[in-house]
Amino acid sequence: MNINKTYKLNLKVLSPLAINDGNELSPLSDYFVDNGKVHYIDPEKFFQLLANDNRLSAEYENIALGNYYEIKDKSLDFIKSIIRDEQQLNNITKKYSVDYNGTVKNLINLKTIIKVNDSPYIPGSSIKGAIKNALFFYWLSCTDKGKKELNDYIKKISALSKDEKKEDFIKNIIKNFQPIENSFLGICDGILKQPSSNLVITDSSYFDISQIGVDELKRKTLTQGNDDWTLNLQEYVKPDDQKTVSFELKIKTSSLDWQGLNKKNFLANLFKNESQQNLKELFNILNYYTLIIKQAVEEIFSIKYPSFSLNDNEALLLLGSNKGILATSIIYLLQKNMQFDDFKKKVINYLFHKTFDRLNSNLGASKENFPISVSYINGMPLGLVKIIDNINDYSSNLPSYSKEECYSGNPIKAKLLEKKKPHAKMLIIIEGKEEKVDVAGIKTFERDNSTKLIENQIYEIYYNNNFFNFNKKI
Repeated sequence: MNINKTYKLNLKVLSPLAINDGNELSPLSDYFVDNGKVHYIDPEKFFQLLANDNRLSAEYENIALGNYYEIKDKSLDFIKSIIRDEQQLNNITKKYSVDYNGTVKNLINLKTIIKVNDSPYIPGSSIKGAIKNALFFYWLSCTDKGKKELNDYIKKISALSKDEKKEDFIKNIIKNFQPIENSFLGICDGILKQPSSNLVITDSSYFDISQIGVDELKRKTLTQGNDDWTLNLQEYVKPDDQKTVSFELKIKTSSLDWQGLNKKNFLANLFKNESQQNLKELFNILNYYTLIIKQAVEEIFSIKYPSFSLNDNEALLLLGSNKGILATSIIYLLQKNMQFDDFKKKVINYLFHKTFDRLNSNLGASKENFPISVSYINGMPLGLVKIIDNINDYSSNLPSYSKEECYSGNPIKAKLLEKKKPHAKMLIIIEGKEEKVDVAGIKTFERDNSTKLIENQIYEIYYNNNFFNFNKKI
């Protein structure tokens, strides 16, 4: 008997994806560009070649180890220009190459993505970390306990003295935040493990090397007046709507696995619920978080993620660099909930002090302008992926109502398609046919129920005073 509930999922890359391995290749020794392709050098074979060829070694060292200002304008085919013997070059070059889509021609370093034996993949830890980030954001912004924890935290850091030393201030910010994270994770006295340990995510299958490209990694930032500037060259997985990789999400379901956990914890309840039939609740939360961050980035920087459709069995996720919990969850929520002066002086000033001075002098920077930077490749922000469950049932199971039932004032079930104030767009079934209707009362419903409406979720609505409404009485 399998005591783990296992979901076999697919993942599709929607915008350039880069999960770096920490390495940075030099055009002087590690790669060269030729005919629109990046070719990689085998370092052992290269240095063995130099050791065996004194003339070549002397010529190489004279240039590569020379004055920076004398070599900075050399082109990206530097190694090929030094090793002019084609057979020697072939012997030290790896067998595969990838597309070079950049316009930079001068020497610049290249950051590489994580691989095993030159095969790119997504680590399970990266997927799990991104999921926990989205869940944390939802918990802080949509649940009673999470919102209380966030409000208490804001009061504590708002009360910290402005005269406190920077080092002490940062320690206090972290010290006051740790209990919130522990509460979310279910860590408390007497509890030996946390619910997230019962969520296991495997590494993805390998991407084909043809899906990898190299391009300029650029950044827009409010501190630079929104101008583009190039950081480095970057390996990345190219967006492709026709190709997927697979991974498994496992939820441990045995009573032994759940023994000793805090049963009232948000994560514990979520994972137990999701171990029953499908991942609908988790998918809805992932979409809620991702669409908020996506909208913030697009509105601030006038840069667009690619368009996409989203079905009930699909979820969006942000992966890779600049997708950490600090920048895209905590700071974002602090900015939305704190007094702006407190946010500037006590959060940005202390956590991002170098940025703060430049941001403060930029007249375009305001309360709404956070995040303050975005990295992108080929005009698209990084890291948007779609998770797909093609096995389990995600059908809405909306009941069909007669016209009389729909307009009687009694509750009817409807699916939220688009949350756009003042009226949400929802789907109902009338006499077997799908109809889209406008529904009012978003703000009142969210306030009275201490929650946030989530797209693709089913809610009860009421017809009164010639309009559909989330609330029975208006």
